[in-house]
Amino acid sequence: KGYTTLLNPSPYQPFELDILQYVDYLFVNKTEFDAIFPSKNELSKALDSGCIIVLTQGNKGSVLFVKDQKIEHKGYPLKPVDTTAAGDAFLGAFISQLQLGKSYEEMLQYANAAGALTTQKIGAQQSIPSAKEIQQFITKKTP
Repeated sequence: KGYTTLLNPSPYQPFELDILQYVDYLFVNKTEFDAIFPSKNELSKALDSGCIIVLTQGNKGSVLFVKDQKIEHKGYPLKPVDTTAAGDAFLGAFISQLQLGKSYEEMLQYANAAGALTTQKIGAQQSIPSAKEIQQFITKKTP
């Protein structure tokens, strides 16, 4: 029907990989990635189906796999105060940039910054940064 579909299978439970033909973006952490794609064959099949895979790696950054491309963005190695909601902030920030038509690199940078900033405060909702805070952080951290 033309909708963009996103899947974040967290908490992870095994599922049939055939479902990925209906998923535009799959968001996973390293543990989930390794469980879903134990070999390059499964990863290749998912990418061949058109699914874009976004791997989050905490303060090590994130990786986006699309077809034959692997796009990486190094994280922001901040010492976390509380990691609650960092993944949710990453996902929401990524989607906001997707809706704005940003490039994959820009989406990863913005989402990584949102996740990193979220770890600097205690709690969930109150720790999620505003768009202005994210932009200011990116501006400070980009040479």
